[in-house]
Amino acid sequence: MRIRTILITAVSAGLLVAGCGGDDDVTEEDFTASVTEVCDETAAALAEVDLQEAIAGADSPGQAAGIIEEEIVPVFNTFLESLESVDVPEDAQDDFDQLIDVSSEQLALITEDPDSFLDPESAGAQRAAELNAEADDLASSLGIPADCGEPGGEGATGATGAADEA
Repeated sequence: MRIRTILITAVSAGLLVAGCGGDDDVTEEDFTASVTEVCDETAAALAEVDLQEAIAGADSPGQAAGIIEEEIVPVFNTFLESLESVDVPEDAQDDFDQLIDVSSEQLALITEDPDSFLDPESAGAQRAAELNAEADDLASSLGIPADCGEPGGEGATGATGAADEA
């Protein structure tokens, strides 16, 4: 399990973390396009962070965890702030609310225990994998493309996620 893949999955799967209450006037297509645009922007921001190289060059696990805090957490926070303007179709509100809970827990894991993402066998990394699977299921039920924001994926905006070479 690679740290960049875990974090990109956490970000892309947790795309629907903010928004207003359900709206009868919002179409699924508009909702999906809005979410995918934010997802693609986040993937592009993550692509600018050569996390694998930065972590490989770290002198200690503490320094590597600091890199996660300094480089990844701000990207995740920015994407959450961007989603505050996304309107949600009323019939998607329940799944959206569940995804909010899952995504909030993902952000808490990254923020509170960045060290856990350095060890794929750690409880934090295992919990992140569980949350990613749950978020993937919720995103699928909301009609979000499976490759939204993932490395090499193409979202509704036509933007392509950066390839994960590491």
